[in-house]
Amino acid sequence: MYSIILVSILNVLLNTPMSTATVKESFDSGWELRWKPHTVGSWVVEREANKSILRMTRAGVPPKEIRRPGEYAIWSSPVWGDVEFTGQVRCDVEESNTARDAVIILGYQDDTHFYYVHLAGRADSVHNSIMIVNGKDRERIDKFDSAHPSKPALTDKQFHYVKLVRNVMTGAIAVYIDHADKPVLEAEDKTFLKGKLGVGSFDDTASFHSLQAKGKTEQPSP
Repeated sequence: MYSIILVSILNVLLNTPMSTATVKESFDSGWELRWKPHTVGSWVVEREANKSILRMTRAGVPPKEIRRPGEYAIWSSPVWGDVEFTGQVRCDVEESNTARDAVIILGYQDDTHFYYVHLAGRADSVHNSIMIVNGKDRERIDKFDSAHPSKPALTDKQFHYVKLVRNVMTGAIAVYIDHADKPVLEAEDKTFLKGKLGVGSFDDTASFHSLQAKGKTEQPSP
């Protein structure tokens, strides 16, 4: 099922005609037309518990130059400004590997310019974080307090509900896990005020289903 509802508005901040939109992806059919994998052949859609699951078949290798996630797929949905992105996320490696992860990509411009949310089985200086890739090695943009680290997001092999909220006016990025009232990760940055969404993993394998994005999208040129 894939649906999109558009109502025209003007986004003054971006000085670009924008529309409000809701886009849903359940991967039931035609997903190859809507997703662009970084590595062709590394993704499949399989049925599991009566749902269609987008699954990574092999882990990517993070590049040595401009260190960033090794594998991801970009959603060929609209270019988003303000957006709320929700979905079910699972890391598929063993729980004993606490560095296990899945990532959510936002503000995607190209392969070396985007934000990503790193959801992991532990919280330290690089795991369980919000990062920016801006033509150089990824940098953390949320505040990390080693004395009070965030709660690890993906400690088991179950699906978890993830909500990401982006506000370009304030630069805010907030991430919520399993319908929590308070975000597990927060950051503020205005480097990329619009971009595409995506999913993947830094160097593991992960699965995703029941994705939805709603917010402000860039109108295509006439």
